[in-house]
Amino acid sequence: GEGDGSFALLSDVTYRRRMENELRHKTLHDDLTGLANRTLCIERIERARERAKEDSDSMLAVLFIDLDRFKVVNDSLGNEAGNTVLKETGRRLQEKVHELDTVSRFGDDEFVVVLEYEHSLRDVIQRIKTIRQEIEKPYLLDNGGEPKEIQLKASIGFTHGPGLGEDGHEAVRNANIAMH
Repeated sequence: GEGDGSFALLSDVTYRRRMENELRHKTLHDDLTGLANRTLCIERIERARERAKEDSDSMLAVLFIDLDRFKVVNDSLGNEAGNTVLKETGRRLQEKVHELDTVSRFGDDEFVVVLEYEHSLRDVIQRIKTIRQEIEKPYLLDNGGEPKEIQLKASIGFTHGPGLGEDGHEAVRNANIAMH
């Protein structure tokens, strides 16, 4: 009948929109962990900076987290074990942040966490302690059918307030410098 063509057009538009959304999601998220990637992370820092300017009561902090000796896990237990650790670390980080915070996978074994609406430096430090404890809990790996437990340590650096620098890139760079 008459209406068939318009239905096809509508479903084409819907399909194209869904594809565009999926593509946008892919370009802004890490394939392995599903976390925000570097691009989205920087974007989120920029937006958080804008919000922080309007809300003088809240503090924005950017955390740079590096898994110590991760290469050893990858080299000795294989890529799959390494991937399991990265996915699990991402999951643990997401569990320890608030809804508006951002967890991103920034590099191989590097994560950047953006904490928004913190009230004081003491709060930020308390959150970092909680995150570190969470990462340092044992990881259970399926080592070719032989369950193996490993423990990792995390190096964490952070920047906040004026230390965030000019933009998102500088905020991450400063947090990374603080970590070292």
